[in-house]
Amino acid sequence: IEEVGLSFGDETLKVIVNTKGHMEDSDADLKEILIYLEAGKATGAYTRQLDEAVRLVKSSEERRHEYMVMMIRDMEKIEEGKEIGKEIGKEIGKEIGKILGTVETMRDDGKTDQTIVARLMSRYGLTEEEAERYVAPEAAAM
Repeated sequence: IEEVGLSFGDETLKVIVNTKGHMEDSDADLKEILIYLEAGKATGAYTRQLDEAVRLVKSSEERRHEYMVMMIRDMEKIEEGKEIGKEIGKEIGKEIGKILGTVETMRDDGKTDQTIVARLMSRYGLTEEEAERYVAPEAAAM
């Protein structure tokens, strides 16, 4: 499946290849590249050129430095993403806690499930289906 224009927001071009897929429908050049990517074996003129270019880049100190800088930047971005994810998770957890607290309080006050659902929809802007999930007995065990 080709997804042209998908952006990861990190200003890089990424090509993701499944070398374990079916190659029957692929042309000879693509098969040659997939075999090279999978096994590291140059089986034709193009992959021999590709292999030589890879060796040249790997042996270049400048290229190795660029690669290491890129790897460090990527690791920093991953850590930044984890921190953002933690913060989002905390906010979501707080919101869920408020909703569950409302459900528990209203149950303690003897309110019906229908009343609780209506209140959750009104107070938290939930859809009926979302509110019902919080009111359902299995949701109370969350």
